[in-house]
Amino acid sequence: MNFELTEEQVLLADTVERALLAAAGSRTGVDGEWDAIVALGLPGLLVDEAAGGAGLGAAETFLVMEALGHAGSRAPFLSRIVLPCAFLHALDPAAPLLGRIASGEATVVTGGLDPADAPLSCSDAGVRLFGTLLIPDGCEADTLLLIDREGARAFLLEMSSHGVATAEIERLDGGALTRVALNGASGELIAQGDPVIHAADAALMLGNAALCAEAAGIMRALVDKTSAYLVHRRQFGTNLSSFQVLQHRLVDMRLHQELSRSMAAGAAMAVDAGSASSPARVVAAAKIQLCLAGRRIAEEAIQLHGAIGMTDELDVGRYAKRLLVIEQTLGNRFHHLDRLMAESEICDAAKASERACR
Repeated sequence: MNFELTEEQVLLADTVERALLAAAGSRTGVDGEWDAIVALGLPGLLVDEAAGGAGLGAAETFLVMEALGHAGSRAPFLSRIVLPCAFLHALDPAAPLLGRIASGEATVVTGGLDPADAPLSCSDAGVRLFGTLLIPDGCEADTLLLIDREGARAFLLEMSSHGVATAEIERLDGGALTRVALNGASGELIAQGDPVIHAADAALMLGNAALCAEAAGIMRALVDKTSAYLVHRRQFGTNLSSFQVLQHRLVDMRLHQELSRSMAAGAAMAVDAGSASSPARVVAAAKIQLCLAGRRIAEEAIQLHGAIGMTDELDVGRYAKRLLVIEQTLGNRFHHLDRLMAESEICDAAKASERACR
């Protein structure tokens, strides 16, 4: 794989990082970060140019998500842009809703996509929906894209519809979850059958690749902050960075961070390359690595900062909490280990069949 960025990709990464720094300096919180994302036209990142978007892919999503992770941003780019756009684009690249997302006219979130989501139930007519879901960042959305994986159906539902009750819940990392209770809510059936399963798989692959990119950005921030702290913190009459044992631990952190970033970048490139590069296997392996390395780097960063690393005033703890949430989003490492083993068995069987046919 060629990991060298194009001039346009370097410009995109730098622009997003500068915009997030400016938003952080203005102290406007998540709303300011989201406004910066919209001002850059990033809601149309994954939307085709014909529909008013940029027509870019997983590699550019990697750069944006890495920048968000490094900045410690809680902007809902994954939930409002990556997941709905990936699903809808896989169904129909010319879907009108994609153009509305790109222009900022519609705010769409997905439900039923995460493997941990409870299944939906429908009335006999198939348009009345029942169930309870936890939707990330769903409080300000106007449209809910519901995926019923068991029934292979996809619905669009207005959040203000009759039969929809919402309640906001604070997440471990300070973000928002919306508890959506459906009691006979009326949904518009937009697709069913194999296209829904294919679109859901595509959205999950891109979503997990994006989460890996965000985790890679967080780990880079933790290693950089820990390194700077050890250089400036003095103890026993000298800087902590002069102690060899701490140098070794910092080097271990950097090695895990660099390996994780490479695997996250590889996952994004595999998604762009399509079936020829076995993206499901690459993404699953990357998610497992990012979960394990993220937890280790977070624990090391907290310990090497000493007592201050345990306080809410230091952002190290906030980064660590976000890594824990990423680990449990769109399938934890055990789920992806099962997928990796299943994909490996399928590939091995296919190769054996191909050799038998020669």
